[in-house]
Amino acid sequence: GDLLDGHSLETACRGRNLVIHTAKLSTADAERRTYYECNTKGTATVLHACIASKVPRLVYTSDATVTYNGCKPTLEADESIRLPVAHVHPYASSIALAEKMIRDAHGWEMVVTDPASRRKGHAIDTTVVRLSTCALRPHLLWGKDIDGTISRLRQHARRNRAVSIKGDVMSTITHVANAAAAHLQIAERLTPESAVGGAAYFIGDEAPVPFWRWFITSLKEAGIEATPKSLSFQSAVRRSRIQRWLRRIGVPQRPVICALDAYRTGISHTFCLNNAKKDFNYSTIMTPDAAVRERFMILDRTTAT
Repeated sequence: GDLLDGHSLETACRGRNLVIHTAKLSTADAERRTYYECNTKGTATVLHACIASKVPRLVYTSDATVTYNGCKPTLEADESIRLPVAHVHPYASSIALAEKMIRDAHGWEMVVTDPASRRKGHAIDTTVVRLSTCALRPHLLWGKDIDGTISRLRQHARRNRAVSIKGDVMSTITHVANAAAAHLQIAERLTPESAVGGAAYFIGDEAPVPFWRWFITSLKEAGIEATPKSLSFQSAVRRSRIQRWLRRIGVPQRPVICALDAYRTGISHTFCLNNAKKDFNYSTIMTPDAAVRERFMILDRTTAT
């Protein structure tokens, strides 16, 4: 459905005791306004629908990208890290606003009081329900049917446009199975009085990986033979911005790597998962090595042309 269609969302939320909001615009080169409409206003519409339908629990899928502070690496960051005043990309800004909205809504009392219902002869619902909310911050989601940075890089590799960024980049990555497990694990603990209420947690695979070495290995496991063109981080960002400007004025471009993906994979970003393990018993069910050998990677051989 449409994230901005409040009526359909209210209908979908009615009678539910949990909503997990994962929908977002994650494409790399949308306009700032489009990110805001989809990710920020869309989340506001979901929140309103939950309140109108008296849904007691709402879990939001945020993104660890909200913590990026320019070109500075993020090493073993935990939830005490302060969000930057200015974000590296409009996507991150739209997600940060949405996350704050969700967290601030924790503990709100929800009472449906429609005076018109009395005139229609219906009883007014005055049941009070407190909304419990929290957010999860996966980093570099990957896996079957996931549209994101890793998927985009692999598509470039299939088309013989593989690139890599110079440097020993360490990254926390998050398999979709681990992200799904985390949402269910935190939902079980989410109450108005629980420690997870109103909080945001980093989640990811058990240990960081040397990103480009891991990525090239995953290509080989999928039967994709590629020799990535190596760029510096600065060159990747500069080239992305030039290509974006040229596309705006109607000059066709074959994208190499977008600025958002360069920030994600050209600088080390690792996150500490201890708080998630302590507060809601977060545990992974898929390791990066096992997932690389998983069938969904091998199936890509049929499209590796």
